[in-house]
Amino acid sequence: MNNSDLIKNDKKLNELKARYKQKDLSRDERYAIAEEIRRKAYRIDTRPSMSLRKSSLISAVVYFTIFMGTILIAIEGNINKNDSKLWSAAVMIMAVLEIAVMGYGVFMWFSHKVEPGDELSRLNTIKADSIAVWSIIILIFTAAYIYMTFTDHPLLTFDKSTIFFSLCSFVLLHSALRNLLFLWLDRNGVSADVEE
Repeated sequence: MNNSDLIKNDKKLNELKARYKQKDLSRDERYAIAEEIRRKAYRIDTRPSMSLRKSSLISAVVYFTIFMGTILIAIEGNINKNDSKLWSAAVMIMAVLEIAVMGYGVFMWFSHKVEPGDELSRLNTIKADSIAVWSIIILIFTAAYIYMTFTDHPLLTFDKSTIFFSLCSFVLLHSALRNLLFLWLDRNGVSADVEE
């Protein structure tokens, strides 16, 4: 019997899932049941365990690699023709690196179970998320100010592709920063692997 069957057929887990769907639960009760479901599923899962910190590190590397690839593609159209071949080679190398990193990340996430976080890790995640958002907002306004101050084009113009790449870059950079900040905030944390 594989992991999905073990989890699907576990009586205690099914009871918890049924309780979670009840409409008369408070937010705190629903959250507590959800945490219990995650921990129960973690114990049932027979895959090798991966710490929350290792999962966050892999996520940060994957998101940052894709972010760098997105930036390269976004500015490729502004490269001089004399440098276009060299730039295209750089984009191809980055694409191969992205595929390798994403393949490793997907393999690790599917072949391992990630330890469930505790209350401290949840708070650190929320704090890291907030810091990442504000850091990117400050970075965007600083970059825009420098651009408008020191270039001959004082006004920024946006077309559909610029907006698309900007949104993709924001999401990817936010995800990478959030995971890196979580690792920094949780640097004194002890994983469940060690405790077990």
